[in-house]
Amino acid sequence: MTDVRIEVLGPLRVTGDGVTEPTRASQLRLLALFALEAGRRIGTERLIDMYWRGSPPTEAKAALQTHVSALRRLLGPDLIKTEGYGYRLDPDGVWLDAIELEGAAAEARRAAIEHDWETALATASGALALWRGPPFAELEDDDFARAEISRLEETYLGLWEAWSESLLRLGRAGEALPELERLVVEQPYRERLWESLMTARYRLGRHAEALKAYQELSEHLAEIGVEPSPSIRHLEGKILLHDEELSAPAHNLPAEPTTFVGRQVELGDIAKLLGEHRLVTTTGVGGSGKTRLAIQAAADLLHSFPDGCWLVSLADLTDAELIPIEVSAVLGVKPQDEDPLEALLASIR
Repeated sequence: MTDVRIEVLGPLRVTGDGVTEPTRASQLRLLALFALEAGRRIGTERLIDMYWRGSPPTEAKAALQTHVSALRRLLGPDLIKTEGYGYRLDPDGVWLDAIELEGAAAEARRAAIEHDWETALATASGALALWRGPPFAELEDDDFARAEISRLEETYLGLWEAWSESLLRLGRAGEALPELERLVVEQPYRERLWESLMTARYRLGRHAEALKAYQELSEHLAEIGVEPSPSIRHLEGKILLHDEELSAPAHNLPAEPTTFVGRQVELGDIAKLLGEHRLVTTTGVGGSGKTRLAIQAAADLLHSFPDGCWLVSLADLTDAELIPIEVSAVLGVKPQDEDPLEALLASIR
């Protein structure tokens, strides 16, 4: 059977070997109905009612058969099955982005429960990339589709929440902040997004802005007669008290301007070596990306080192005796005048 890729998270799109993408609005609407009920049989009478929005033409059954036959010619004869007095979109051999989104959301939740924040982040990021716009756009005016559309939109927002929480857990508040500031504008009543925004701002040293976010949320909720939840009120109290629990994993790693892509094998090797050795050295020609790789490895492993990950730049040093002094300065260790190296070693033993 021909593999077909059907995308409904946005305007309907169909791709696959030997497949001709439907272009007529009537064809797209019919396929959207089948995708909405993927794997389930739709009775002929119900399909007629949905397709023509309760106002079918005369000889509607014959007209429906004609439309289904035309769709089969475009997509292949085996995709839409006839079952008794109805039809079913066969899920075998079909990739549907809505099903992929649901599966990824479940996987992200599982990873979060297990505190596997890297997996949660990667899974949520991949799923969010599937979203091209409102789901089932061809059915947005149909009452029968609203429950499924709302469910997918809720899943989508839940993935954003998982994405932002994962970044915060990994100590990467700077990466989460721009998207969070956009999301709370689009979803002003979504408390979990506001909670992540407040935490991100606090961890970036923007304490007043974190408290301002709480006030903005309170004003939005007041418009609909609702008060902030106990959870987010508790977070406001922690911010006011500068509670240590709000502190991000300790590090001074720079926020990178671009997403790190590739080199997963090298990252895995570094993680493994750091689990076995106290010192790991990366080598290579100048400009090959050693520093960027090391910074990304440290960022990925923040959760594994309770005392933090620290970047010490030695590029400008010309005297080896200055190395322990530079390292001590970054780590906040006060070196002894007579032996700065001994003071540094004593602090990390």
